[in-house]
Amino acid sequence: MCDRCGVLGEQVRVGLCYVRSKYLHVRYRQANQTVVSCGSGAVPAVFGLSRQSGGWAKMEVRMCQVTCPPSDPPPSTPLAVKVSLRYSSASTPAAVPVFHLNHPEERFLTLGCPGAEPNLAVAWDRESEPIYRSKHMAGLNVSETAGRLFIDMGHHLIFSPAKAHDSGVYYCWLQGHRAAEIRLLVYAHLGRGQSVTSHPEFNLALRTVLTWYVAMTTVFCLLVFGRAGLRIYREL
Repeated sequence: MCDRCGVLGEQVRVGLCYVRSKYLHVRYRQANQTVVSCGSGAVPAVFGLSRQSGGWAKMEVRMCQVTCPPSDPPPSTPLAVKVSLRYSSASTPAAVPVFHLNHPEERFLTLGCPGAEPNLAVAWDRESEPIYRSKHMAGLNVSETAGRLFIDMGHHLIFSPAKAHDSGVYYCWLQGHRAAEIRLLVYAHLGRGQSVTSHPEFNLALRTVLTWYVAMTTVFCLLVFGRAGLRIYREL
């Protein structure tokens, strides 16, 4: 099953590797057995499928794209107005449960999709950007971000560790439909020996506060002097 609908998704297939051959080890010929696991000792060494190679278990991930099933028509006009408010666009599914999560920075974080099971098709998006399993599978290290953000065999989205710029809205798909929306906020965690000034965004925050302070002070002074000038003008 494709893990998304209406957009480009992925299809995951996990299974064991088997070999069908009449050239198996002689001890299997009496039982007339021609099919064994790739990790079996009955497989000849020339096949290159030794126990150390780990070639008897495989996971295949391929791209797929399917159309979303049509939604049921609204029964009445007033209800249709209410239902239409639940859609952000023609391709966006109906409203899904929203979860809010705050998590300290530089800590291990695991996100799970409600109702997900290992044998179901599960996918993750950040905003409108898909997080493809083929690029974020556990054990891969394609880039710094891909090595820190990955999807494990239980369909959990794992941040190792979470960073402040990971904050945002995440969506999980279950059996081809959006199942949940998770609004994640990763905040700076100040431990022992750390101060506020050591945070990398301290200078930006300080400049922002000072800029607004100067702007508000200027507006206040203009209002005060303008009112005083207007009063003096009326008295003349």
